[in-house]
Amino acid sequence: MVPLVLFLILAMLIASGVLNGKRARPSPLIGLRLPDIALPHAEDPKHMLLSRAWEGKPVLINVFASWCEPCRAEHPLLGGLPQQTGLPLYGIAWRDTFAAAQTYLAQLGTPYREVGVDVLGEDTVLLGLSGVPETLLLDKEGIVRWKYDGPLTEEVISQELLPLAQRYALPAAGK
Repeated sequence: MVPLVLFLILAMLIASGVLNGKRARPSPLIGLRLPDIALPHAEDPKHMLLSRAWEGKPVLINVFASWCEPCRAEHPLLGGLPQQTGLPLYGIAWRDTFAAAQTYLAQLGTPYREVGVDVLGEDTVLLGLSGVPETLLLDKEGIVRWKYDGPLTEEVISQELLPLAQRYALPAAGK
């Protein structure tokens, strides 16, 4: 009886998306202002990636890791996001080393305007991060308007992200 119950629980978790990389619940951050973050820049740790740098502008933030296979899978889709959405894309390497993040971006290309590195994963706790990859859309006031847990797909981009990006993009971004 116990193996059957465990099997049913596992099947429910997979069906709900908890174990297959899909978002299973809405983020409590939606509608809240993202706290200020400051992370060492991937290219030069003496330079900081500051969330204050994008104040007054809506932005996309993508959290990834060099060791994350779903991050590698979604990476080709990220290159077109700034043009598709009219929003700048910033990256955060989570629980990664500077060398690994630099190698990852050198191999795959960098779709990001800037990349910060959170070596210990302590600063990204402010993002409500539950794993990688995750993507957030912030409006010009820094309020989280959308958060997606798991790798982006063309379907998610077209059905969820693009309609919201059109709503929050700057008028100069093609409106």
